[in-house]
Amino acid sequence: MTNYRRSLDHEVPLEPSTASDESTATLHDRMPLVLPAGVFADWLHGSPDQAMAIALGVAPPSLVFHPVGSEVGNVRNTGPQLMEPASQAGLL
Repeated sequence: MTNYRRSLDHEVPLEPSTASDESTATLHDRMPLVLPAGVFADWLHGSPDQAMAIALGVAPPSLVFHPVGSEVGNVRNTGPQLMEPASQAGLL
């Protein structure tokens, strides 16, 4: 799990990550840590040791991948349509 960074005057936002599982290893060596809703409050408000135990005990999520269109690469584009599978002509 990735540790958060803290300086003397501010905290840096945290996006916890974990080692990739079989479904994501061909894309990247890390993936976001996906916590089930039932353990999120304990992870967030518990001790660091409790948070680590929860993070290490979570089963990897079931993820599905498909090609997306080139619109995904432009930060000005937004919306749920960006998650739709692309046709062969519109692949990124």
